[in-house]
Amino acid sequence: MARLEKWGLVPHEFSGHCLFGTVSGHHAHADGTKVLTSRVKGQRGGKVVTEKGTEYELGEVAADYELEFPLAKERVFRALPVLD
Repeated sequence: MARLEKWGLVPHEFSGHCLFGTVSGHHAHADGTKVLTSRVKGQRGGKVVTEKGTEYELGEVAADYELEFPLAKERVFRALPVLD
């Protein structure tokens, strides 16, 4: 399962948002790689799901992102639709 640490959100070029952070457990990226995901689609089972279908467990929020957006993790899950 893919996990993001020191993550945050950035606007997608056309609509919605993408996640950025340091990934582990991803089939296409080495652990410790900094990534920018495809557009966030929703949530399923406590994980964020992207447009490409990757499910990410969210770990620690990036410190500067948390300062700008307190309770970021809770806010993300409140805002995202639940997918089947």
